[in-house]
Amino acid sequence: MNGDSILTDYTDARLGMRLFLFTEILLFGCLLLLYSVYHSRFPDDFLFCAGTLDMATGTIGAIILLSGGLAMSLAVSSLKKEKRRRAALFLSAALFSGAAFLITRFVEWSALFKLGLFPNSKILLQHSPGENIFYSLYYLATGLHGLYVASAMAILSVMLFKITRKNAGTLAETETGRPAPRVENSAAFWYLLSGIGIFLLPLFYFADIPAKYLPLLPYIIFLMLLLHLPYLGMLWVSAALSTVYRKWKPDLSTDFINFAPVKLPVWIFFGFFPPLVLAFLYKLLLANNPIPIHLFLLRIILLNVPGFFLLLIYRRTGHFIAGAVGATAVLGYCFLFFDITSLLVFPEKWFLLKTRLPYPFFSITPLLHFAEFILLSFIITGAGILFFYNRRPEQPPHYKLMKLHGCGLMLAGTLPLPLILLPDLFNFPGYSLSISVYVLSGLMIVVLCVIAYAALAIILDKEKKRNVPGYAVFTFILSIALFGLMTGRDRALETSANMENAAVLRMEAVKTWNDFTAKHEELYAKTTAPDEKLGEQIVNERCSACHGFDRKVLGPPFNNVLPKYFNKQDQLEAYIKNPKKIDPQYPAMANPGLTTMQIKSVVKFLMLKMGVKDESAGN
Repeated sequence: MNGDSILTDYTDARLGMRLFLFTEILLFGCLLLLYSVYHSRFPDDFLFCAGTLDMATGTIGAIILLSGGLAMSLAVSSLKKEKRRRAALFLSAALFSGAAFLITRFVEWSALFKLGLFPNSKILLQHSPGENIFYSLYYLATGLHGLYVASAMAILSVMLFKITRKNAGTLAETETGRPAPRVENSAAFWYLLSGIGIFLLPLFYFADIPAKYLPLLPYIIFLMLLLHLPYLGMLWVSAALSTVYRKWKPDLSTDFINFAPVKLPVWIFFGFFPPLVLAFLYKLLLANNPIPIHLFLLRIILLNVPGFFLLLIYRRTGHFIAGAVGATAVLGYCFLFFDITSLLVFPEKWFLLKTRLPYPFFSITPLLHFAEFILLSFIITGAGILFFYNRRPEQPPHYKLMKLHGCGLMLAGTLPLPLILLPDLFNFPGYSLSISVYVLSGLMIVVLCVIAYAALAIILDKEKKRNVPGYAVFTFILSIALFGLMTGRDRALETSANMENAAVLRMEAVKTWNDFTAKHEELYAKTTAPDEKLGEQIVNERCSACHGFDRKVLGPPFNNVLPKYFNKQDQLEAYIKNPKKIDPQYPAMANPGLTTMQIKSVVKFLMLKMGVKDESAGN
């Protein structure tokens, strides 16, 4: 078989995997559509059912899956360099994360099955159809995702077995240096599963936000912004430089577009999922206000999606128009993104928003924030060029020119940025300013000075005494920290500007959750038989400290009190739910804080203990 046919086989393998990944995105997209339709029909039922899911378990599972994606990425990087032992170690870590994720899913499913919360169970069939639909969608989406994770683990196990064999053959293409198709396709599948795991987290677990989880929203928004903004900056700057050099220096243009993160799995994880999650989180965070931030974000995705695919076409074909239009679309998306998110700092102007998108120049703040983003994009792209090109075992043909561009971009971003940060502080409204805003802005200026010093040191080091790879790692980490500082400053501004809204939202969340809980507890208590074993457990754990059956403790013995409630179990249940002082010889009974179902179980156990065989007891 000649080299051309081998290359064709590689291309077909990669194309087939991309088609498979595309069909999976369509499949989960259809599930999202179903969820949206039924959520609009049964919002109350979906809200309550989401509260029955363990948010901590779901979040831990998503973090575990993300760590597995990181391990898989490191394994692919090791396989490119033919470092089999290191690759085997990272693949083992990815397998371990997959197994741990499946364990968390099993624990969660077991808890729900124990409560009888599964499709077409006796409990759910007696309740609203919205609850049955929610759990059907939940089990379908998470079960299908878990099945894919198990399949990916089987694939990784085969790969791990092969790379540990001495006669496994090469794991990278000799012509291009890319990983072999079986390696690249397995990694792409695992990345997709990690992205789907993050996507399912807000869809099901964050559909209900009890008051105790509301303080977590700003931190999740911060994380999504930190994933999204640096990626957009590197994507736009590298694509713009590539199109500028396309007709002047084609080889240098190719280097820039190859550096750009124009890959479908990377874009899905960093460019597509974060704005969707942000739209959902902003909807929850601004539930009491008329500002439709979530709708604005969903609309501007119409620029993000075609912009990326035009850049993907440009990378494959080198067509100048596709690159220019794609880079312009991404830049337009970034501008509208900052124009929309800057609204959160000015709640007094929300009543002016009567258009499908906010006015681009409702104040100078969006322009200043957008200018800061452009300069930070220069910095992170320049630092990224130095970082990624210095990691290669062999320097590329245009290494010196790329290094010069990297240092030049960092200086082009660091020198004018302080001139924008200072007027931006004076433009913020007074009610949004806090000490943390000043501290974070000061830290940004300090980090900018350090990055500028590193870039100048690399440029002026003509005798090559500097450790350029070390400087590259240092500046790249600092450039990411700059985005974190800017995002943290903006979140501090938004938090200060929306303190009143957050307080009202917490109060309403507590009231709403209590109302839903009480409503569904009564519903479950009417349709579910009391459990005398549960009643016995509650009596032994909570009641035995104050009451005995035939002896006085703090309160009267049960055998003196219970005969008064024979055939009047409903009165006993009402008393336990809201106890009142009756006998002056004993202190008032404290409210045990039991649910209706627990109270019925306690009453049934006590009546059976007293010898009452009436089936109506506790029912």
